[in-house]
Amino acid sequence: MYCTNCGTKLPDGAAFCQKCGNRIGAKAQPAATMPVAAAPKAVASDSKENASAPKAAAAAPKASAVVPNKSGAASKSFLLSGGLALVALVTGSMPWVYLTSRLSQLVATANSIGSVIGGSSYADVATSYGVWQFHDLAEMLRDVAHVVGVFSSSGDSLGQAAQALDLAYYIWLAGMVLTSAGVILGFMRQRPNSALRVGLILLICIACVFLFVVGGSSDLSQLIETAPLPVIVCAGAGIASVVSSKKVHA
Repeated sequence: MYCTNCGTKLPDGAAFCQKCGNRIGAKAQPAATMPVAAAPKAVASDSKENASAPKAAAAAPKASAVVPNKSGAASKSFLLSGGLALVALVTGSMPWVYLTSRLSQLVATANSIGSVIGGSSYADVATSYGVWQFHDLAEMLRDVAHVVGVFSSSGDSLGQAAQALDLAYYIWLAGMVLTSAGVILGFMRQRPNSALRVGLILLICIACVFLFVVGGSSDLSQLIETAPLPVIVCAGAGIASVVSSKKVHA
Protein backbone atom coordinates (compact mmCIF):
# COMPACT_ATOMS: atom_id res chain seq x y z
CA MET A 1 0.00 0.00 0.00
CA TYR A 2 1.04 3.57 -0.56
CA CYS A 3 0.46 6.89 1.23
CA THR A 4 -2.31 8.80 -0.43
CA ASN A 5 -0.58 12.09 0.43
CA CYS A 6 3.12 11.68 -0.46
CA GLY A 7 3.09 8.34 -2.30
CA THR A 8 5.52 6.61 0.08
CA LYS A 9 5.28 2.78 0.14
CA LEU A 10 3.89 1.63 3.51
CA PRO A 11 3.60 -1.78 5.12
CA ASP A 12 0.24 -3.41 5.16
CA GLY A 13 -2.01 -2.37 8.06
CA ALA A 14 -0.11 0.93 8.73
CA ALA A 15 -2.39 3.56 10.28
CA PHE A 16 -0.09 6.60 9.57
CA CYS A 17 2.55 7.46 6.96
CA GLN A 18 6.04 7.24 8.38
CA LYS A 19 7.23 10.08 6.14
CA CYS A 20 4.54 12.79 6.14
CA GLY A 21 2.39 11.65 9.04
CA ASN A 22 -0.74 11.44 6.92
CA ARG A 23 -3.51 9.25 8.35
CA ILE A 24 -4.02 6.28 6.13
CA GLY A 25 -7.58 5.96 4.91
CA ALA A 26 -8.36 9.69 5.55
CA LYS A 27 -9.21 12.01 2.68
CA ALA A 28 -6.54 14.52 1.69
CA GLN A 29 -7.23 17.95 3.13
CA PRO A 30 -7.51 20.69 0.54
CA ALA A 31 -4.76 23.30 0.71
CA ALA A 32 -5.67 26.26 2.92
CA THR A 33 -6.27 29.54 1.08
CA MET A 34 -5.69 33.03 2.39
CA PRO A 35 -8.78 35.21 2.86
CA VAL A 36 -9.26 37.87 0.23
CA ALA A 37 -11.59 40.11 2.18
CA ALA A 38 -8.99 42.94 2.25
CA ALA A 39 -9.11 43.43 -1.51
CA PRO A 40 -12.36 45.42 -1.52
CA LYS A 41 -10.86 47.80 1.04
CA ALA A 42 -7.96 48.48 -1.27
CA VAL A 43 -10.38 49.13 -4.09
CA ALA A 44 -12.40 51.37 -1.82
CA SER A 45 -9.30 53.34 -0.83
CA ASP A 46 -8.35 53.72 -4.50
CA SER A 47 -11.82 55.05 -5.20
CA LYS A 48 -11.43 57.59 -2.39
CA GLU A 49 -8.12 58.76 -3.81
CA ASN A 50 -9.67 59.06 -7.28
CA ALA A 51 -12.59 61.01 -5.82
CA SER A 52 -10.25 63.45 -4.04
CA ALA A 53 -8.20 64.06 -7.22
CA PRO A 54 -10.82 66.37 -8.84
CA LYS A 55 -10.99 68.40 -5.62
CA ALA A 56 -7.24 68.92 -5.66
CA ALA A 57 -7.37 69.82 -9.34
CA ALA A 58 -10.18 72.29 -8.66
CA ALA A 59 -8.16 73.91 -5.88
CA ALA A 60 -5.08 74.26 -8.10
CA PRO A 61 -6.31 77.33 -10.05
CA LYS A 62 -6.80 79.22 -6.79
CA ALA A 63 -3.19 78.66 -5.83
CA SER A 64 -1.96 79.77 -9.25
CA ALA A 65 -3.93 83.02 -9.40
CA VAL A 66 -2.30 85.59 -11.69
CA VAL A 67 -0.61 88.46 -9.80
CA PRO A 68 -1.03 91.84 -11.50
CA ASN A 69 2.18 93.04 -13.17
CA LYS A 70 2.81 96.39 -11.46
CA SER A 71 6.06 96.95 -13.32
CA GLY A 72 4.17 96.76 -16.62
CA ALA A 73 1.68 99.38 -15.40
CA ALA A 74 4.54 101.61 -14.28
CA SER A 75 6.21 101.21 -17.67
CA LYS A 76 3.06 102.22 -19.58
CA SER A 77 2.52 105.18 -17.26
CA PHE A 78 6.07 106.40 -17.77
CA LEU A 79 5.71 106.26 -21.54
CA LEU A 80 2.98 108.87 -21.18
CA SER A 81 4.75 110.88 -18.47
CA GLY A 82 8.12 110.76 -20.26
CA GLY A 83 6.59 111.73 -23.59
CA LEU A 84 4.90 114.77 -22.04
CA ALA A 85 8.17 115.71 -20.33
CA LEU A 86 9.92 115.64 -23.71
CA VAL A 87 7.27 118.01 -25.07
CA ALA A 88 7.95 120.35 -22.13
CA LEU A 89 11.70 120.21 -22.85
CA VAL A 90 11.26 121.01 -26.54
CA THR A 91 8.85 123.91 -26.00
CA GLY A 92 10.98 125.13 -23.10
CA SER A 93 13.86 125.59 -25.57
CA MET A 94 11.80 127.67 -28.01
CA PRO A 95 11.74 131.51 -28.02
CA TRP A 96 9.63 132.71 -25.13
CA VAL A 97 9.89 136.51 -25.42
CA TYR A 98 10.02 139.28 -28.01
CA LEU A 99 11.53 142.72 -27.56
CA THR A 100 8.97 145.50 -27.31
CA SER A 101 9.16 148.64 -29.39
CA ARG A 102 10.19 150.58 -26.24
CA LEU A 103 13.17 148.33 -25.61
CA SER A 104 14.10 148.49 -29.29
CA GLN A 105 14.10 152.31 -29.05
CA LEU A 106 16.28 152.18 -25.93
CA VAL A 107 18.74 149.88 -27.69
CA ALA A 108 18.81 152.23 -30.69
CA THR A 109 19.45 155.16 -28.38
CA ALA A 110 22.28 153.25 -26.69
CA ASN A 111 23.77 152.48 -30.09
CA SER A 112 23.69 156.14 -31.03
CA ILE A 113 25.31 157.21 -27.78
CA GLY A 114 27.81 154.36 -27.98
CA SER A 115 28.88 155.43 -31.45
CA VAL A 116 29.66 158.90 -30.08
CA ILE A 117 31.47 157.89 -26.88
CA GLY A 118 32.96 154.70 -28.27
CA GLY A 119 30.80 152.26 -26.25
CA SER A 120 29.21 148.93 -27.14
CA SER A 121 27.03 148.55 -30.21
CA TYR A 122 23.92 146.30 -30.40
CA ALA A 123 23.06 146.65 -34.04
CA ASP A 124 22.63 142.87 -34.35
CA VAL A 125 20.10 142.53 -31.52
CA ALA A 126 17.65 139.67 -32.09
CA THR A 127 13.93 140.28 -31.96
CA SER A 128 13.09 137.02 -30.12
CA TYR A 129 14.87 135.21 -27.30
CA GLY A 130 14.68 131.79 -25.73
CA VAL A 131 15.14 131.39 -21.99
CA TRP A 132 18.58 129.92 -22.65
CA GLN A 133 19.55 133.35 -24.05
CA PHE A 134 18.28 135.31 -21.04
CA HIS A 135 21.72 135.63 -19.48
CA ASP A 136 23.05 137.35 -22.63
CA LEU A 137 19.90 139.48 -22.84
CA ALA A 138 20.36 140.55 -19.21
CA GLU A 139 23.97 141.59 -19.92
CA MET A 140 22.78 143.66 -22.86
CA LEU A 141 20.14 145.36 -20.69
CA ARG A 142 22.78 146.25 -18.11
CA ASP A 143 24.99 147.80 -20.77
CA VAL A 144 22.06 149.73 -22.24
CA ALA A 145 21.02 150.87 -18.75
CA HIS A 146 24.55 152.07 -18.09
CA VAL A 147 24.52 154.21 -21.23
CA VAL A 148 20.90 155.38 -21.27
CA GLY A 149 20.68 155.89 -17.50
CA VAL A 150 22.92 158.95 -17.79
CA PHE A 151 20.30 160.73 -19.86
CA SER A 152 16.98 159.22 -18.64
CA SER A 153 15.34 157.36 -15.78
CA SER A 154 15.00 154.16 -17.79
CA GLY A 155 18.28 152.83 -16.42
CA ASP A 156 16.68 151.61 -13.18
CA SER A 157 13.92 149.64 -14.91
CA LEU A 158 16.44 148.09 -17.28
CA GLY A 159 18.64 147.03 -14.36
CA GLN A 160 15.68 145.43 -12.55
CA ALA A 161 14.65 143.66 -15.74
CA ALA A 162 18.19 142.30 -16.11
CA GLN A 163 18.07 140.86 -12.57
CA ALA A 164 14.69 139.24 -13.22
CA LEU A 165 15.95 137.68 -16.44
CA ASP A 166 19.04 136.32 -14.69
CA LEU A 167 16.89 134.72 -11.98
CA ALA A 168 14.52 133.25 -14.58
CA TYR A 169 17.50 131.87 -16.52
CA TYR A 170 18.98 130.00 -13.55
CA ILE A 171 15.60 128.56 -12.47
CA TRP A 172 14.90 127.50 -16.06
CA LEU A 173 18.37 125.95 -16.36
CA ALA A 174 17.87 123.92 -13.17
CA GLY A 175 14.47 122.78 -14.40
CA MET A 176 15.81 121.72 -17.80
CA VAL A 177 18.78 119.83 -16.31
CA LEU A 178 16.64 117.98 -13.73
CA THR A 179 13.92 117.18 -16.27
CA SER A 180 16.45 115.85 -18.80
CA ALA A 181 18.13 113.71 -16.14
CA GLY A 182 14.74 112.48 -14.96
CA VAL A 183 13.68 111.49 -18.48
CA ILE A 184 16.93 109.56 -19.08
CA LEU A 185 16.73 107.83 -15.70
CA GLY A 186 13.05 107.12 -16.19
CA PHE A 187 13.55 105.41 -19.55
CA MET A 188 16.33 103.29 -18.00
CA ARG A 189 14.18 102.18 -15.03
CA GLN A 190 10.78 102.51 -16.76
CA ARG A 191 9.46 104.45 -13.77
CA PRO A 192 8.93 108.16 -12.97
CA ASN A 193 11.36 109.67 -10.45
CA SER A 194 11.79 112.68 -8.17
CA ALA A 195 14.26 114.45 -10.46
CA LEU A 196 11.69 114.46 -13.26
CA ARG A 197 8.94 115.87 -11.02
CA VAL A 198 11.12 118.59 -9.47
CA GLY A 199 12.45 119.67 -12.87
CA LEU A 200 8.96 119.86 -14.35
CA ILE A 201 7.68 121.86 -11.38
CA LEU A 202 10.46 124.43 -11.92
CA LEU A 203 9.59 124.71 -15.62
CA ILE A 204 5.89 125.07 -14.76
CA CYS A 205 6.66 127.86 -12.29
CA ILE A 206 8.78 129.79 -14.82
CA ALA A 207 6.12 129.36 -17.52
CA CYS A 208 3.40 130.63 -15.19
CA VAL A 209 5.53 133.65 -14.24
CA PHE A 210 5.93 134.59 -17.90
CA LEU A 211 2.24 134.11 -18.58
CA PHE A 212 0.88 136.10 -15.65
CA VAL A 213 3.72 138.48 -14.66
CA VAL A 214 5.57 139.31 -17.87
CA GLY A 215 2.30 139.19 -19.81
CA GLY A 216 0.68 141.53 -17.25
CA SER A 217 1.23 145.16 -16.46
CA SER A 218 4.65 144.85 -14.79
CA ASP A 219 7.65 147.01 -15.70
CA LEU A 220 9.20 143.98 -17.37
CA SER A 221 6.21 143.67 -19.72
CA GLN A 222 7.06 147.12 -21.12
CA LEU A 223 10.41 145.76 -22.30
CA ILE A 224 9.63 142.21 -23.45
CA GLU A 225 6.50 140.42 -24.64
CA THR A 226 5.71 136.76 -23.95
CA ALA A 227 5.26 134.31 -26.83
CA PRO A 228 2.16 132.56 -25.45
CA LEU A 229 2.03 129.34 -27.49
CA PRO A 230 5.33 127.66 -26.45
CA VAL A 231 4.94 128.89 -22.87
CA ILE A 232 1.41 127.51 -22.54
CA VAL A 233 2.34 124.18 -24.15
CA CYS A 234 5.38 123.84 -21.87
CA ALA A 235 3.31 124.51 -18.75
CA GLY A 236 0.46 122.24 -19.86
CA ALA A 237 2.74 119.34 -20.81
CA GLY A 238 4.63 119.70 -17.53
CA ILE A 239 1.44 119.62 -15.44
CA ALA A 240 0.09 116.61 -17.36
CA SER A 241 3.40 114.76 -16.97
CA VAL A 242 3.48 115.31 -13.20
CA VAL A 243 -0.16 114.20 -12.81
CA SER A 244 0.33 111.04 -14.89
CA SER A 245 3.47 110.10 -12.93
CA LYS A 246 1.55 110.38 -9.65
CA LYS A 247 -0.99 107.77 -10.81
CA VAL A 248 1.64 105.01 -10.61
CA HIS A 249 1.80 105.36 -6.82
CA ALA A 250 -1.96 105.75 -6.38
